[in-house]
Amino acid sequence: MATVLIEIFTSPTCPHCPAAVKATKELFRKHEELKKEVTWKEMSTGTPAGYNKARTYGISSVPTIILTNLKTNERFGVGGAPNDKKYLDMIYNALGNSPEKDAHKEIKKEHIENKSNNEGGLIDKFANLFR
Repeated sequence: MATVLIEIFTSPTCPHCPAAVKATKELFRKHEELKKEVTWKEMSTGTPAGYNKARTYGISSVPTIILTNLKTNERFGVGGAPNDKKYLDMIYNALGNSPEKDAHKEIKKEHIENKSNNEGGLIDKFANLFR
């Protein structure tokens, strides 16, 4: 069973979202060892499930990548498509294997703070266009 779940939040109209998905695919291709402990999936905010999950996390823009340690439920997030080094650091941090763990607490803190300030965020505004 995987220890870390990576969720890549995308939108059908987002021009930058394919780069985040591509970065993930390439990272897993280059680092086969990740497949033992890490799994990933794309979550489209254009679907009810993706939209609701994004709201749960307080995501207001895409692409956004959320990494969850399934044993501790600790989450880390980043907007956009990170470079390989940053992405690997985040994954190993989520696994609990990174000496730079404290550096990533700021990312998590920023995400939590953004969640509390995202009532009526971009996703809500986007969804309201179709109601």
